[in-house]
Amino acid sequence: MTRIALIQQRCEKAAIRQNLDSISTVLAEATRRQIDIVGFPEMNITGYADPTRYPQAVIRLNGPEMAEFLRRTQAYPGLVLAGLIEQNPASKPFITQVLASQGRLIGFYRKVTIIDDETAWFSVGEEVPVFHWDGLTFGLSICADIHN
Repeated sequence: MTRIALIQQRCEKAAIRQNLDSISTVLAEATRRQIDIVGFPEMNITGYADPTRYPQAVIRLNGPEMAEFLRRTQAYPGLVLAGLIEQNPASKPFITQVLASQGRLIGFYRKVTIIDDETAWFSVGEEVPVFHWDGLTFGLSICADIHN
């Protein structure tokens, strides 16, 4: 049986260090409770922010903030799904959900359904990947994606 925890988290805008501390606390409890997969909310690492007002909340998948996030997943034996505002060198940033396990980035998904009030801030993702982890095959959706 796979044990999954879906987390409600107060995700402060651009408070990346504070949000990472909260993630660490949750992962310690998930380890204690033997949870296999922990799913965090949309943009929980960076906070749900207008990237034009909070440019410090826009991070790279290969940047120092993600490296710190991955470091904090090292001791957790399961899979972590976490969200961020991802830098897009070609245009507006993406709303991205990453998958990490024991300090490694397993994959990522960029939200494909950018709704009206988000179009000024975010780019549309173009792929809907299928992930494989520990015998499971699954996909992800972020918020409005569920209607597709």
